[in-house]
Amino acid sequence: MYIYVCILVLTCLFAALENKSRNLYLALFFVVFFLISALRADTVGYDLKNYIPLYNAISEMSWGGVFFFTDYELGYKLFNKLISCFSMDERCFFLCTSFVVLYGMFKYIWRFSKIFYLSLFLYVAFGFYSNTFNSIRSSLAIAIAVNSLLYINKKEKLKFSLVILLAMLFHTSAFFMFLAYPLSFLKINFRKAFLILLLSFVASFSVGSVIFSFAINHFFNEYADSDSTAISVGGGYNFAIFLTFILLGLYYKKEQQKNCKDSNMDLLLVLLLIGTCMQYFSPHFSLFNRAALFFNIHLITLIPDFIDSYFRKKSSLRYFYVFITCVFMSFYMISQVYSIDVTKYQTNSQGTIPYLFYWENSSF
Repeated sequence: MYIYVCILVLTCLFAALENKSRNLYLALFFVVFFLISALRADTVGYDLKNYIPLYNAISEMSWGGVFFFTDYELGYKLFNKLISCFSMDERCFFLCTSFVVLYGMFKYIWRFSKIFYLSLFLYVAFGFYSNTFNSIRSSLAIAIAVNSLLYINKKEKLKFSLVILLAMLFHTSAFFMFLAYPLSFLKINFRKAFLILLLSFVASFSVGSVIFSFAINHFFNEYADSDSTAISVGGGYNFAIFLTFILLGLYYKKEQQKNCKDSNMDLLLVLLLIGTCMQYFSPHFSLFNRAALFFNIHLITLIPDFIDSYFRKKSSLRYFYVFITCVFMSFYMISQVYSIDVTKYQTNSQGTIPYLFYWENSSF
């Protein structure tokens, strides 16, 4: 866990660099994040036990054989085959997947974040970064899908749809992102958000298990034995409740500041609302946990956007709220995301603790 704490400290220590050159700051930390991801051991990430053998198998196949290999999405298989053309060594797999995922995420932060260092801090503290070590297919899809927001803002439906279709070639759960375009035009206030979340909470307990048992048995057998916490960055109901407090707090504050109009923030709030609703149903259906990540990831730009928009002219308050956010999220990360206490809800389900460099350990 120490390496993740070190990243948090570094993002804050170099925050002054962002004031001088935002692009230089982001480029510097792209290198840091990339090296940590690309040089990790093959034990850092629970699902690598499946992805590494798959890469080795696809490396031995012909291009035609990849199309007839039925498991996994076509885009992900073709990407693996393309990587193997450079090298069949598994380290090449780590280098290429890490680069593509982080390029997509850093491009998203560059486009939409108003405070880079806080976005990177949250990216690590919420467990989204370490989740890329584990859930590689969905991480690739998320890195593609988050950049579709550009086309929602521009109201370019075709380009938005093409980006989501591309993401689906890496993980089919990206399909849920099609909800983002029509729902982004909804006008949601605090009262409506509260009622929607309350309805989701009640429904998840009353009819959730019945509905999703039917769905699993008839349409999604592959998720019948899935453990929904295995891909969680926070964990089922705990994370849903945590998101609910954040979301309602942001909506409440937004209504108090009626003179501050920010269409991008409105979009991000709606996306987080969708993700929070999905999170309530995730204990019943692990696919919803995966799908919720496509929406909850926007926390890393929503919170900085909120702080900058409402406290831009009050620099002391701006830094105070940034400081409080960093302190609170540090405790959250240590106690929830990277907790290895089996008596708690979280038990290092991502398999990212302990972090080891590849020269320190190898399991394949």
